[in-house]
Amino acid sequence: MAGVLPAQVSNGLFSVQWGLPTPASRVLVAHDDAWHYRLGTNAPQANWTTLGDSQLDATWTVARGGFGFGDAGIAGENTTVNVANICSTLYLRRTFQVTEPLDPAAILRLVVDYDDGFVAYLDGVEIARANLTNAAGTAVLHTATTGGRSHEASCCNPPTNPAETFTVGPVGDRLAPGEHVLAIIAVNQSLGSSDMHIIAELRLDPPSSSEVHGAFFSIVGTRGLTVRGQQQLPGARWVVIQGEEFAGPSVPEMWQVSVPLSPVVNRLSVQVTDGTGHILGETNRLVILRTAETLTGGTLASNTIWRAGSVVRLTNGVVIPPNGSLTLEPGVVVLAEANVVLRGTNVVLRANGTEDQPILWLPADGSNTNWGGIALAGTNTSLHLQHLDMLGGYVDLRDGAQGLLEDCFLHDYHGSSPPIIQTVGTPKEVTIVLRRCHIARYHELLLRLSHVTLEDCLLEYLDYSGDGIDFDGARPGSQIRRTTVRRGTIYNTDALDLGEYSPTEPSRGVLVADCLLHDFVDKGVSMGAYVEVTVSNCVIYNVESGISVKDSSLAAVYQTTVAAADYGIRNYNKANTNAPTGGGAITSSWNNIFWNLQVAAVSLLNGSSLEAEYSDFQNTNWPGAGNVSQDPLFVNAARHNYRLATNSPLLAAGRDGAPMGAVYPVGGIPAAPAALEALRLVPGAVTLRWQDDADNEEEFEVQRSTDRRQWQTIGSAEADMLEFLDEAPLPNTRVYYRVRARNRSGVSPWSAPAGAYVIGAPALMEARLKSEGGLSLKLSAVAGTEVVLEGSSDLQTWQELTATNALGGWVEISDPESSRLPCRFYRVRLSR
Repeated sequence: MAGVLPAQVSNGLFSVQWGLPTPASRVLVAHDDAWHYRLGTNAPQANWTTLGDSQLDATWTVARGGFGFGDAGIAGENTTVNVANICSTLYLRRTFQVTEPLDPAAILRLVVDYDDGFVAYLDGVEIARANLTNAAGTAVLHTATTGGRSHEASCCNPPTNPAETFTVGPVGDRLAPGEHVLAIIAVNQSLGSSDMHIIAELRLDPPSSSEVHGAFFSIVGTRGLTVRGQQQLPGARWVVIQGEEFAGPSVPEMWQVSVPLSPVVNRLSVQVTDGTGHILGETNRLVILRTAETLTGGTLASNTIWRAGSVVRLTNGVVIPPNGSLTLEPGVVVLAEANVVLRGTNVVLRANGTEDQPILWLPADGSNTNWGGIALAGTNTSLHLQHLDMLGGYVDLRDGAQGLLEDCFLHDYHGSSPPIIQTVGTPKEVTIVLRRCHIARYHELLLRLSHVTLEDCLLEYLDYSGDGIDFDGARPGSQIRRTTVRRGTIYNTDALDLGEYSPTEPSRGVLVADCLLHDFVDKGVSMGAYVEVTVSNCVIYNVESGISVKDSSLAAVYQTTVAAADYGIRNYNKANTNAPTGGGAITSSWNNIFWNLQVAAVSLLNGSSLEAEYSDFQNTNWPGAGNVSQDPLFVNAARHNYRLATNSPLLAAGRDGAPMGAVYPVGGIPAAPAALEALRLVPGAVTLRWQDDADNEEEFEVQRSTDRRQWQTIGSAEADMLEFLDEAPLPNTRVYYRVRARNRSGVSPWSAPAGAYVIGAPALMEARLKSEGGLSLKLSAVAGTEVVLEGSSDLQTWQELTATNALGGWVEISDPESSRLPCRFYRVRLSR
């Protein structure tokens, strides 16, 4: 699922719809209806959630819905109600009429754009609650706050959140014909908060079908999926799905196909290509075929197994009983309803997928990107996740728990509390190991009071003000090795933040080695306060500061390259920027390079210090044996290849004749190649081209198949090469290809497959003179190929005489002029 995202389009000229159109929804309460509201300066009258409008007292006011203050740009807000330093709650209610019996299977949903929290009631019964300090079903007082926890609305202060949909469930008998009341208490972060918003709508959706098409993936109940699309791409010839041509050879502007599905898990790539196989537009989709499922919720049996290939839907919170275990076999698909958490204390959880049969843990609606997570605690707790793909969930370990995550993909979870992976080692230290894991589109990893090992991982696409990896009070021996952390470009984001849990619990004895850190708006490695960290053989670029040691922290830095940054080293006292002391110290460093810097190689404030030798400092005559200021002559700094060229003056300028700067390879597992094309550019051969999203691949592995089940490795391409020529595919056969990157840390996921029909020389079956004159040739051709007849009088100069499109099977093509010529030679070619 490396590429699973909402549908992507090219230039707005290509779009795809999954499944058949769904019936329209019905709005029972619109956000801009006339609502009653009152300030929460005191409690409202009793039974305010069920009374008729005529029974409300004088404290209520009527206004157009969409309430709040503080962010003028928010869409849907019609009535400004400023409650800052007046009250922390706002009471709302709207009566509505149901005039005829409703389908009991129709689904009630509440859509709310809110800042910072709320609770909602339908006819006095709670139906939704978000970001409050007490549990569902408990009273929310007029003095309530969210306990300081912020939840931004869809505008205007980052990190914004789209309006959230809360599924209430089937309408059943709860909305009989007559009058009903939707009531809401909006709750602010604090009494003095500068903004507050509540924009709500109650919707009745058609009954659930076997198909769910969310923003991220689809769930269907039949073996075929209807895929419809629209395209206006110049040169478009084919719609290609999983390398197979489904519509063409002249794809219409509006097209529709039926795609057969395999049991349980289907990964579909949909492309529009030209006649050579070049991709003009593309998207992708994960489709779950759910023909049966097991509903699960509450406390499990002592030793529970979810069997291979099954679909398990978590309807509510799940608990592994103390000293119990839960085992997930390969190929299990877990679909979690909103706000579902799997909990356990002193338990064992094993989810051991394989490369070919990973375990998927997904939101049940295909869209909710923060459905819940896994929260385990206790000194006898063991968590082992292997080849697990989790979308929109978190992993939380506490109080002595031990966790091992290998070859896992955790992604598209944007919560900061809890973050996507969290450990809290109190009262007992937590141990967690991540190997060859890919973490993408998330806020941060927050690992506290824990012994941590990260090896060969890839972490990318950070949220607003998150950090790639945040250590608080990491235990001695913790390490981050052979790991890539990249793409934190929004705001206040470090690649690595190695800090303290408390003044008496700093991170100490931490090793950062052989890592690749790049593209962060803040620091590559940030240290503070009182931490002790070693950085060895890392490459850091496109950051504000490569290494920052703060607040009496101590660091050692060896064999590291920092480039394309404002500062190479920047040490200071963050807690008191005006203090004469309290900065950080690099107590030993050698064989480093600090080059291509915009401000300075070294900045030392507040009594900070740097001991360095045998290092290269741009425009800086730094004291120390062997220090220089020379252009390192990188292989290709423009492409961020910071290896030393063969003529570099630093190749043997380091301590004991070693090179300065990082010694490659660095970083973790590579990212998957994208947009694989199988191009018919050379007769009888296929040219493969792809896009490279990896920083540190050592080669690309290329495989070929005739059925997309059995694959054979046919060769490899060197690092940074984006093309491969297959000169020996099977003729007159459709062949499929896939490509992946590999390096010392491991392999990337495979690209989506690309396919090509390799046309061999046509076999002429018959040639005859027609009774009416002219020559007729008969041959066999596959549907979709063009049959071209060429003629010559001297076997040297050839001209096209006629062409026809083959429908599949026998094709007859004629030269109507042959009877008028004394002699003509013929040849036939096929094209596609």
